[in-house]
Amino acid sequence: MYQSSIKIIYLFVFILLSVALTYIKLPTGTHTLSKNPYDVFVTKEINDLAISITEGLSNDAEKSKAIHDWVASNISYDVHTYFSGNLKDHSYSALETLNRGTSICAGYANLNAALHKAVGIPVKVVSGVARGYGLQDKEWHEIDLNQSNHAWNEVYIDGRWVVQDPTWNAGYVTMDGEFVFSLNHKYYDPDPLVFSEDHRKLREFEY
Repeated sequence: MYQSSIKIIYLFVFILLSVALTYIKLPTGTHTLSKNPYDVFVTKEINDLAISITEGLSNDAEKSKAIHDWVASNISYDVHTYFSGNLKDHSYSALETLNRGTSICAGYANLNAALHKAVGIPVKVVSGVARGYGLQDKEWHEIDLNQSNHAWNEVYIDGRWVVQDPTWNAGYVTMDGEFVFSLNHKYYDPDPLVFSEDHRKLREFEY
């Protein structure tokens, strides 16, 4: 599973570094979405948090970036659930993700969506196929494009839909299997051609 003891397995981040990296991304056929995969119900806790995150910010662009950054900086990737294969143990709803403080991609996308919804910014949860762990070396024609294995968001800002993938922007996993927060913005409003290299949309749900 690991190519070298000196490699760091980066979680959902395609960044060129001076060292060789083995990326950790969800394999095809993995059901990352729950029985109620798009639970973005705005509870009082989520509403209060959204107001706190966006306090003092004057426009949707600033608010959206602050929300994305909060999610990516405060929700850890649930490596235990992912590696155990027990993905159905949790609902990945927005509220559960907030309360647990850890999740997989569906939880990141649901919480990001709920926080945007709370402040009146139109948002989508998108499910699709990503060339993640076990697939990064495969061509698209070698992958089942009908099987969702990842979730992200699109947010309506300044007259257009802006792609955000808070999971892939959150951090990385060490050789010891520990998640490390490392906020980045490679998959925040990415170039469409770059994004299409490792993401393919299957479905979207607007809120």
